[in-house]
Amino acid sequence: MFKYSLKRISALLLVLLIVSLIIFLIMHFAPGDPAALSLGITATPEDIERVKKEMGLDDPLITQYIKFLKNAFRGDFGTSYYTKQPVLSELMALFPATAELAVASIIIALSIGIVTGIISALKQNSIFDHLSMVIALLGVSMPVFWIGLILLWIFSIKFGWTPISGRLSVQIDLRSITGLFIFDSIITGNLTALKDTLRHIALPAFTLSTISTGIIARFTRSSMLEVIRQDYIRTARAKGVGEMAVVFKHALKNTLIPVVTVVGLQFGLLLGGAVVTETVFSWPGIGNIIVISILRRDYPMVQGALLLISFIYVAINLLVDISYAYIDPRIRYE
Repeated sequence: MFKYSLKRISALLLVLLIVSLIIFLIMHFAPGDPAALSLGITATPEDIERVKKEMGLDDPLITQYIKFLKNAFRGDFGTSYYTKQPVLSELMALFPATAELAVASIIIALSIGIVTGIISALKQNSIFDHLSMVIALLGVSMPVFWIGLILLWIFSIKFGWTPISGRLSVQIDLRSITGLFIFDSIITGNLTALKDTLRHIALPAFTLSTISTGIIARFTRSSMLEVIRQDYIRTARAKGVGEMAVVFKHALKNTLIPVVTVVGLQFGLLLGGAVVTETVFSWPGIGNIIVISILRRDYPMVQGALLLISFIYVAINLLVDISYAYIDPRIRYE
């Protein structure tokens, strides 16, 4: 297990290196000049050249990349061209919002997806099975931004049940400890802030979870169908073991390997997929700042944000791979 973990960590570093190069090249070959954008339309060519030199944009691309890579390994992603603040500190301030949204979304996806998949497998070819799989397919197929806009129109604009944007109403006071508003509301005993936070996160979390819910439901169903046809399941039933015990004690654990793989991948994708959801709901997280920074050609902010998301994604996949041995003792890594 130790050797396997080392190999996976080495692969992780290689992936991050490749990702950093791709991100760097895409940003620098994209149309637009950050120096000109920061100065505005009244800037003279002399001013633009001066600012380029201050930003280090007059250096060759290879020099800029090596400098970026060296600084990134030290945890320094540079300074934002727009805010003039360290990128890492700004990302750390925004990350709790994205993490809270992703965690809420994966909880919704797991709660609905696994239960739906299990019931569909046990009631194969029933009306519930067909209907739930059609809904799951729709959830996977429909664009997140379209679902978000529809939900906003129905629940926020038409009925006024949920706020349109943000994480917390301006009139609500909440002492921020971790940056995770739901957690902070609970540990400080602020029930007013907790209720308001849940109202704000409900629509973005549900919107972001739709694709993951559909995928988890379909994978759970197919995996459960394969497991419940095994000989040991028939033996357990023949011995008179109750159906609930057969499903949850014998079948579900052996269903979890492919499901855990999907959940790990989906959670990583939720962090990246939050870009669209955060933009639609004006959620103040990393996804929203990526979109804004791309429009501003704020290279350090975009590179730092995407590299952070990439690191989290590959780290989650590493944890998922290692967890296999604990879910199924038969699995051993050489």
